[in-house]
Amino acid sequence: MIRDIFSQLKDSLEALVDERQGKVTLRTHKVKLPKLAPDTVEQLAALEVSHAIEA
Repeated sequence: MIRDIFSQLKDSLEALVDERQGKVTLRTHKVKLPKLAPDTVEQLAALEVSHAIEA
């Protein structure tokens, strides 16, 4: 099955316009992201070295 991406994009934008005008309610999802620990200078240096070795 061939996807018509332009048609899908157009439909999505029309749905967004309708939602902004209060005609419909689009489904929304909330995502909880874990807090990341701050990196230390040593950890960042180790990443730099490992990326340099891989390249």
